[in-house]
Amino acid sequence: MANVSLTGPGLLAFTPSLQLLCMTDGARELCDRLNRSSKSRATKGVLPRAVLELGEEIATRLRATVDPKDWEQAQLTYLVGDRDGAVLLSGVGMPSFGGLEGARIVVLMEAVDPEKTGLPQSAQERFRLTDREQTIVIYLLQGLTNKQIANRMGISIYTVKEHFKRLMPKAHSTTRAGLAAKILLAAKSE
Repeated sequence: MANVSLTGPGLLAFTPSLQLLCMTDGARELCDRLNRSSKSRATKGVLPRAVLELGEEIATRLRATVDPKDWEQAQLTYLVGDRDGAVLLSGVGMPSFGGLEGARIVVLMEAVDPEKTGLPQSAQERFRLTDREQTIVIYLLQGLTNKQIANRMGISIYTVKEHFKRLMPKAHSTTRAGLAAKILLAAKSE
């Protein structure tokens, strides 16, 4: 593959059994980037292990989701790769009224500027974040779960959830993925 600059985000679509349905050129380029930056090679064709792990976790959540209107329960955001090849993976499971067979998993992949993996000052000011909230958001952007955030900060999972409850309205978001997206969009507008 020629060295072509990334012109936009990549998009992948899977079935809940992780059968690949669609892969855009941007996604292919970002998968190659992750595979080059990662010590572990792809596990299935061109797909990096992190993409498959995200898909597996969303598929697990989809199996537990009974009502299609509860699709927000099946979304995750990971920041993967290394300083030279960081990629934000935002995945969502879309339940179907036809059951699990009609459900789909969609993963949006976006390159992250290694110089901007922290929280920009303008985002902190724009969303009026406290220092503790800023730390929570940085960990969110790194793809950590509530439990991992709690362990890193030495606080309870309940406290992390309370922080997210206060963060969501500040960013006009109802989900962790939405919060991460708003913060990243604020960073890009700098």
